[in-house]
Amino acid sequence: MRKYIGLIVLFLVLSSCATQKMVSLSPVNDPSERVMDGFHVVKQEKDSVRIVTSFIEHWENYLVFDTEIFNLSNRTLNFSPQDFNAFYLKAGQDSIKNNNNPLYALNYSGLNPNEELDKVKVERAREKARLKTTKVLSVLAFVGGAALAISENSGRSRSYDQMFNKAQNANLIFNMGYAIAATTSVLGESRFANRMDYLAYKENLWNNELLKDNAIAPQRSLRGRLYIKAVPEAETVLLNFPTEYGKISFTFGQQILDKHL
Repeated sequence: MRKYIGLIVLFLVLSSCATQKMVSLSPVNDPSERVMDGFHVVKQEKDSVRIVTSFIEHWENYLVFDTEIFNLSNRTLNFSPQDFNAFYLKAGQDSIKNNNNPLYALNYSGLNPNEELDKVKVERAREKARLKTTKVLSVLAFVGGAALAISENSGRSRSYDQMFNKAQNANLIFNMGYAIAATTSVLGESRFANRMDYLAYKENLWNNELLKDNAIAPQRSLRGRLYIKAVPEAETVLLNFPTEYGKISFTFGQQILDKHL
């Protein structure tokens, strides 16, 4: 019986494995570049706004930047992480097109943590509903296996061999039903616990580490992590921030890493 459970678990785990290209960014021809604690830090200043940033990691589907915005003016600067915008270039510095609208270049804005927190709430509710469904399915699998076993073992048999074979078949069917039910239950509970831990981690991340909508007082700064969508097929990433009379723009070269997620 344990053999059946182990085989089913192994199959489901292996079938769920997937690879994802991981990338790294490095500044391109930026005279302000400095290496600090192993990270390549760049900065630019325009229209009383100074931005200091460094790429720190590729996490899930996002490029992550440690970023600080300085308000050098004498008035409040209203800031949103969605003010940041990234464009993605392929070989030859041609823009990667937006599949939904090929007339426009593909671009993404910085992640809004408030929107992500709302998604966490929705995902939690979905996982609770999925666990309930899994429990119902495991019960049905067990009951179905038991019913088939009883059906297989019922009826008249003309010989001892027939009775023995029916008993063996019934036992096999019952064990398979039990194995499927037990595996479904174990995987469901395990997945639920893992997902709850993961969502708690994301909730803490969105609450405490990301740049958020804020009013930056004169001569003050705001620092946090900027998350922006990764596009692994790009060779260059342009990270832009609008200012009163123009924009601040950073150019990063993108390389595919050997490791996979």
